Amino acid sequence: MNKALKEIISSVERELALFTTRYMQALDSGSTTLSSALEHLYASMGKQVRPAILLLTAKCFRPISDPILDAAVYIELLHTATLIHDDVVDNTPRRRGIPALHSIMDNKAAVLVGDYLLSTSLYLAVKSNSMAVLDVLMALGRELSEGELYQLDLAHTDAPTEEQYLNIIKKKTAYLIASAMKIGVLLSDVTDEEVIDRIFHAGILLGYAFQIKDDIFDYQEASSNKDLGKPVGNDLREHKVTLPLIYALEKASDAEKYREILKEEKLSDEQITTLISFARENGGIEYAQQQVDRYIAEAVAILERFVPEGEAKRDLIALCHFVGSRKR
Repeated sequence: MNKALKEIISSVERELALFTTRYMQALDSGSTTLSSALEHLYASMGKQVRPAILLLTAKCFRPISDPILDAAVYIELLHTATLIHDDVVDNTPRRRGIPALHSIMDNKAAVLVGDYLLSTSLYLAVKSNSMAVLDVLMALGRELSEGELYQLDLAHTDAPTEEQYLNIIKKKTAYLIASAMKIGVLLSDVTDEEVIDRIFHAGILLGYAFQIKDDIFDYQEASSNKDLGKPVGNDLREHKVTLPLIYALEKASDAEKYREILKEEKLSDEQITTLISFARENGGIEYAQQQVDRYIAEAVAILERFVPEGEAKRDLIALCHFVGSRKR
């Protein structure tokens, strides 16, 4: 885990350690293929932002219980399953700087591993005996799948509009963070519907900021992007046009020739460099960062109003600011 992030979320450090243990226990299997895959997945575990968000949100209202720890596990399992499936669909060669699972196995094995993680997630969620939690999780699964399909629908256009882009990232990223926060609140026995709804909305805003910040990295100069875990222009190689370029295409007077480049079935390295330069020179990164800052500010304002004071609240708000200012 990133050192700065670890310091920010110190109030749930012990709970995150318990989460990691439970996460690995949940995936215990006698299958050699699965065991090998799980070792690879464990080595590529990310910053654990979503489990941390869930645990921090819950701890704002009550001490962390076993059902809340299990919730962090099944949210992360669901997230990992979708990443595995997305990498297969997109034929993404690397994930977080190391080979994607399907690159070291094959598509069939990777899909089956993703299915196993998804099934395990649902199994743990059913054990919560909470229909409200299951309702959130089922809605989340639907949104994640629909987001991927929506993105496929738009893959053959030159570029989505900003509204279409936000719809994609709402379904693929924001709903996941918002659902983690909502489940944390529900399992903390909060019954005030306004509090539940507002915190879910804060999660949507935080999710927007998280994904836009990720997308900005795709347009960074190679010298500042070397530690990000993905090559510069990787999204464009997969014909994913994100906010920095969308903004430039909507605002620049000479945008049409760049839209023509995007109509190419496969973009060359030179074309990708051209598009990145175009986005940078026409204020795309600045605009995208402004949107990140706006969404973070709106999310923090909600948390300031609806979350009880305490160490967990301090860390949760600090985590929001980290999402907006992180370097990788």
